[in-house]
Amino acid sequence: TKNSQVLPKERLNFNPQTHIRNYSYPLQLPLKKKLDQYLIGLEGELRSNQVYVDLIPKVGNVGKDYQSIWGVLCKQPLERIVHIPHFNFTLDSSGFQIGVQIEGKTPTAKMERNIRDNKGEFLEILRKLDGFNLVIRKRWNVDNRPRKFQSETATTIKLGKNEQTKSDNITIQDVNYISEKLNQLTLFEIYCGFSYDCDNKILENKNFLKVSSKIMEKLKEYYNFSQRH
Repeated sequence: TKNSQVLPKERLNFNPQTHIRNYSYPLQLPLKKKLDQYLIGLEGELRSNQVYVDLIPKVGNVGKDYQSIWGVLCKQPLERIVHIPHFNFTLDSSGFQIGVQIEGKTPTAKMERNIRDNKGEFLEILRKLDGFNLVIRKRWNVDNRPRKFQSETATTIKLGKNEQTKSDNITIQDVNYISEKLNQLTLFEIYCGFSYDCDNKILENKNFLKVSSKIMEKLKEYYNFSQRH
């Protein structure tokens, strides 16, 4: 059925002792609980290592027409998620993504300004994020309804080093392009994150919390850069 294909099968267990074989709508609720437990555990892991000490977990709603399950680690208050940079976690048919999401008008304007005024520094930050992707999405209001928005991908840039040549994937020309692209868009989202395919066994590994913590640690410079005044 359509709903049985919403989420990947036999993946992202978070607990290797438990196996969900079908992520159709009736079983999205227990999966939502697993994601909640994962985020609570990850928040504790980050706090114990003094990487991030002020993030609160939250998991989004599920439903028969939803194409993904998502959660966040975000500073208080959680009601202001859209208005501050936050860590986003998404499970969909392609796999699992961990990254920094910036989408509200104020934080995106701040990020655009920070990139424009600090291109060299931003370049060095991106060059450290080997295997990550930077995604810019065009965002627009739906039917002039408050807080109702849609988005579509405008550009995706692979970060880090070229696997064959070992040279940097990203140059100052790419940063100039990013800055110009953001300036062209009235509303946008910018996301930097790491993705796991749905068949990646690491998603079932008991050490996935530590792996996730390392990913977030790698994103710390980018995260701090996004919040600079």
